[in-house]
Amino acid sequence: MPNIYKFITLILITISTDVIASNSIALIGDNYREQVFKDVLIEFNIKGNLIGNEKKARLKETGDVITTLLPGASNIQIANQLRKSSIAVVVVDSTMGPLPIDRDHIIIARQARVPVIVVLLANLKNLQSAAPKDAIELLELEELEMRELLSNYEVGGDSTLVFYDRKSAYSGSPLSGMGIKETFNVLSKIRANRNSSNSTRDIKEFRGSFYLLTQAEADNKGIFLSKDKTINIWSEGTDSISTVVSDGSYKPGEVTEFNIKINDKLVGYEGSRILLLQSGHLVGIGVIAKIHR
Repeated sequence: MPNIYKFITLILITISTDVIASNSIALIGDNYREQVFKDVLIEFNIKGNLIGNEKKARLKETGDVITTLLPGASNIQIANQLRKSSIAVVVVDSTMGPLPIDRDHIIIARQARVPVIVVLLANLKNLQSAAPKDAIELLELEELEMRELLSNYEVGGDSTLVFYDRKSAYSGSPLSGMGIKETFNVLSKIRANRNSSNSTRDIKEFRGSFYLLTQAEADNKGIFLSKDKTINIWSEGTDSISTVVSDGSYKPGEVTEFNIKINDKLVGYEGSRILLLQSGHLVGIGVIAKIHR
């Protein structure tokens, strides 16, 4: 994948033996995330609340807030969830392996500036029951695939923390053998403060640096853009149908720049990371390079 993130400053994190501040931990990835949320409630003996399509619970000991959206949540809803989160946990049902939704959510988490992204390989009980002889090899392959996927979008797959929802004989990861409670105890010790120093403003038109996802990355829904074509833009918790105003033709897989006119309300600043969506599907990413007015 082209190096399109050179304009993004890496956020450094450290792990401390003491809790400095509570984290907002978002469960994303495939729909098994809902079962992981239920497991958290059981393991920590707490109750959760449902507000709209978001489930939320607070860990008593640390004050960390765990959130997950109901299955079927849109990419924009996921982006708005992640914009408020300090840690994103990409849940992967180990009986299914990585799915396209995992790639989408990793990209969205990157663009929403989540400081810490980790992976949780879950449903190990059923994996080990269904394929007892192959479970270890499958876990190893799934972890490798997730690390490669994270690295493709410059999230640092080699150093990403990978957890398991129960003990495993696979010893490829330094955190093998973790369970749900142990996983979230480790996450509570991560200092993951969001950088909120930039103030947003209303945007009417801007020039952006874009990467249009390939057909494979966009699940065969990649788009071609040209002057007067419309596209939905997400930025800093807002989204608007927008129109390409630059001359030229832009195809899937292309790294390019062009001007966008906002048709409704969009906020951001020069440097804001943005998402491009068509009919709810993630089709591109970028950054606001220059706000014209």
